[in-house]
Amino acid sequence: MKTIEIPIQVPNGFKIDSLDKKNSLITCSEIPKDIKEQIKSFQDAISKLGEDDEDVKAFRSIENLEIPKHIIAHLQLIIIAKALNEDWIPDWSDSSQYKYYPWFNMESSSAGGFVYDDFAYCYASTNVGSRLCFKSIELAEYAGKQFKDIYEEYFLIK
Repeated sequence: MKTIEIPIQVPNGFKIDSLDKKNSLITCSEIPKDIKEQIKSFQDAISKLGEDDEDVKAFRSIENLEIPKHIIAHLQLIIIAKALNEDWIPDWSDSSQYKYYPWFNMESSSAGGFVYDDFAYCYASTNVGSRLCFKSIELAEYAGKQFKDIYEEYFLIK
């Protein structure tokens, strides 16, 4: 039996959802415009950046090695922040450009011992890794809540 490949051009702004082999139908849906709808998992962040991204390549090179989990978590957070920030790069020489990052309550009296608490911003100086900042309050809050487990692995000594 002869097999042929037929390339299909998926319209910009859409992704393939399913393929119905019986009826030869391809179902596409619109890619959400809000970045928070696009990045719900670490794998979504990798997909957004692509396998050729330098940080994704770095992650791939160490993900199966015997490396402390907090180092893996740090690289995961860099990838997540980069994907959520899209093309935005913080300008540390611009003190009028705010940079936001999640803030956590690490008191053992809190419900889980490690919970998203608030956001913070900084301008001329920082007390958080510059690769882990966000361009908006909304993204910092979203990342802190959505990726709490990865932040916990990164911040806490267990």
